[in-house]
Amino acid sequence: MILNNLLQMAKMDTRKVGRHTTSIELAQYIGEYFQFCAERDLKPGIEAMCWYLGISRKTFNDWTRGDQRKEFLEVSNKAKQCLAAFTETAFQNGIINPVAGIFLLKNWFGYVDVVKNEIEVKQDRFTNMSNEEIEGLIE
Repeated sequence: MILNNLLQMAKMDTRKVGRHTTSIELAQYIGEYFQFCAERDLKPGIEAMCWYLGISRKTFNDWTRGDQRKEFLEVSNKAKQCLAAFTETAFQNGIINPVAGIFLLKNWFGYVDVVKNEIEVKQDRFTNMSNEEIEGLIE
């Protein structure tokens, strides 16, 4: 089923975002991609969306950081946030395998595991003793 949908997308006139594409057109193309997924019960993802748009994932990531096409910054970040919200919700509702969900959230959307290590240094009883007192304990 998934492969059939991807093959169908490959046969479509996928959008080739070019130099003259506006942010309004980009938003429209991204909306079309999400609609394509919704109509086919296909889980949306960054790679497939980039394929639909005719761009690389690197290009999309450059847009979301503002490194390229600054006029696409807001639209691309909204699309990324929508994908993150979908992934998070699908993960929490058992639609996406937990291992896959963790991978996607960490690698695509910057989630991190936080481990907090606190070290408590207790003052030992020898700190306030002189060398002679310590030697007395040894004997």
